[in-house]
Amino acid sequence: MSRGPLVALALAAFAVALPARQAPPPHAPFLVGVKEIGFPGLPGTVAVFGPRAFPVVTAPAGKAAAAVVAAGETDGGGRVVLFGHEGYLVPPGLGAADTTALVTNAIHWAAGGKATDVIVQGLPNTAAAFVAAGLPAAAPKGALVAKGRGAVIVCNAHRIGPQDAATLARHLAAGGGVVAAGPGWGWEQTNPDKRLAAEHHANQAFAAAGLVLAGGTLDAAKDKRLAVGPPDRLTHVAAAEKLVAAAVKGTEAPPADARTAEATLTRALRYLPAQEQAKLSDRLTATLAGAAAAVPSAKQPLKAGSPGRLALGLRTKLALERPADRTTADPAAATFPGDVPADAPRVKGRTVTFRTGVPGYVCDGVGVSAKADVWHSTGVYAAPGEVVRVTVPAAAAGQGLGVRIGAHTDELWQLDRWQRAPQVSRWAPLASTTTAAANPFGGLVYVTAPVGAKLGDVRATIDGGVAAPVYFAGKTTADEWAKLRAAPAPWGEFVSDKFVLTVPAAVARTVENPAEVVAFWDTVLDGCADLTAVPKQRGRAERMVFDQQISAGYLHSGYPIMGPLNLAPLAVDVPRMKRGGPGEGPWGFFHELGHNHQQRDWTFDGTVEVTCNLYSLYLLETLCPGAPVHDAIRGPSQAKNAARHKTAGATFDGWKGDPFVALIVYDQLRRSFGWDVFKKTFAEYHAAAPADRPRTDAARRDQFVVRFSKAAGKNVAPAFEAWGVPVGEGAKREVMGLPAWAPPAPGAN
Repeated sequence: MSRGPLVALALAAFAVALPARQAPPPHAPFLVGVKEIGFPGLPGTVAVFGPRAFPVVTAPAGKAAAAVVAAGETDGGGRVVLFGHEGYLVPPGLGAADTTALVTNAIHWAAGGKATDVIVQGLPNTAAAFVAAGLPAAAPKGALVAKGRGAVIVCNAHRIGPQDAATLARHLAAGGGVVAAGPGWGWEQTNPDKRLAAEHHANQAFAAAGLVLAGGTLDAAKDKRLAVGPPDRLTHVAAAEKLVAAAVKGTEAPPADARTAEATLTRALRYLPAQEQAKLSDRLTATLAGAAAAVPSAKQPLKAGSPGRLALGLRTKLALERPADRTTADPAAATFPGDVPADAPRVKGRTVTFRTGVPGYVCDGVGVSAKADVWHSTGVYAAPGEVVRVTVPAAAAGQGLGVRIGAHTDELWQLDRWQRAPQVSRWAPLASTTTAAANPFGGLVYVTAPVGAKLGDVRATIDGGVAAPVYFAGKTTADEWAKLRAAPAPWGEFVSDKFVLTVPAAVARTVENPAEVVAFWDTVLDGCADLTAVPKQRGRAERMVFDQQISAGYLHSGYPIMGPLNLAPLAVDVPRMKRGGPGEGPWGFFHELGHNHQQRDWTFDGTVEVTCNLYSLYLLETLCPGAPVHDAIRGPSQAKNAARHKTAGATFDGWKGDPFVALIVYDQLRRSFGWDVFKKTFAEYHAAAPADRPRTDAARRDQFVVRFSKAAGKNVAPAFEAWGVPVGEGAKREVMGLPAWAPPAPGAN
């Protein structure tokens, strides 16, 4: 027998044994010669959902990954590449690291080969930079012209109007390419009344390729550089859906994968075109129907990566997107914020009159936004999943008013463990005279109004929901409170024109004298106004809400201030707050109120967690002399912290890195000069012309030293420098004629 057939058979067997050569991944052509790219501004994200779309560059966004560059192809062969910031296409960002190589690769890919014609629009200096990089680029004036295959339009996506968007669509249909950029979050900020998914003209053209610009931002990148490697596949909707389907069947995913899948689908449910959103919503609803209803609690939180958490997150997003008449109660509502008895009488025709545009001080401190809408309490609680109807006069409809169901506005999406559903508050605009609203988790009902709204007194009528134990200062009588304490809602409130406490109904029912509670907190808010040197009358009452789990910290500032459930009983126990006890007291409450009142002009780098404690010290001294101060402010602790700081070299970094070291010098000022000098100093800032207010951090330090020195009649600059705080030469010259201040020893009485 000849050897030929044997050799042939052997070669054939060897060929079968060799693995088939895999096609390169679709992102590979983009990353030739690319190891890292720049990080212009704050790049946004891209939602990737089409069958011929794929992520090119992904990066951290929170604890998940998100696409910042993505590409896709239309049915007609047109190609689109999207960048999450226009700085990638404009010098100097275009020239950062390997960005030019990435953009060049993107242009050739979009052309379907080597680009023959590159048309640049809305990007200054880009055409010249492209020509220098060897691209056949030009920036013709006038409207865009569709050219088709081989030609690539490079544009700022946010500058595309309806006419140019139609041209982009024709260009893609003819097989042309588009490379576009823009942060979706930026467009949302400049178009607050529009929806990126439906009203961004260019996005409607990009959607044909299975990708759109979306909201959200990337995490800040070290050294303004972004390392580039294989993109995270879970930033594509299809891959994320597969992970969810596996999770429903009991497959636990790594936490990072689960977070990215959840973030990808959440982004898609908000930013995909309406038709695609509806399809995705239906698919996810069907998938999640097979999942057991996950109900988190403090004792059994849902951890990242678990099937239950992934299901709850998507279930929550889907539920909060449904219209009121299709909203049903979520199983997690019974655990938090709580259920409503089925036989509890529902409210009919309850009227609430509230005043808009009330003159007075609105907190604009470091820890709160002065632009946050005012919540007007109604005393009504919406049962989970049930519709509440709010009716307002025709003149007030469509004027910025809204209805909020749920006081617990903290969102927990970014946290590793959930003790409750990640989002349990819902808001809707009062766009017509009668608005139907519902929340799958239920909650207290509020009518909201913009700060400074000029609608006068507004009378709202509410139908639906149940009565809540809510006490209105100056309106609710003692006899009425005796009955309201038994109201069936799981949450209650104590409401005044200056402060509102939102507590579990079980806590509210313990209060025999609600007038004492609101009077105490009104005095606290007046004390904050005194120290800040602002009017006591409030244009918006501050709020504090207690929650099963908050988004950050033990308590945090804001509108509303948020705190843990275990502190709610203390907040309504006035004698206990005033006398204190071992390890307890209102220091934390006053600290957060301090954040809401501390002013940026006199809160420089390193003192955000310091000057707020001036309020804790002031309020404890003036209102609660028996309550304990924080241990770190006591004499022995001060002395120990001061010695440690001095031993470490008394640097500015060390000073601003330890709030209770930094607080010592302010406490020395208090003990030497009293509170009136602080008030006088703070009042000067309010009186200063805008041009005279500090614009840099160094100016904030210098101005505080100068203003306080002049108010005290003593030069405090050397004391700040002794702690390591820099003081400018100009500031030192301005106060050098004053007697030098000799501060008392840390912790001395």
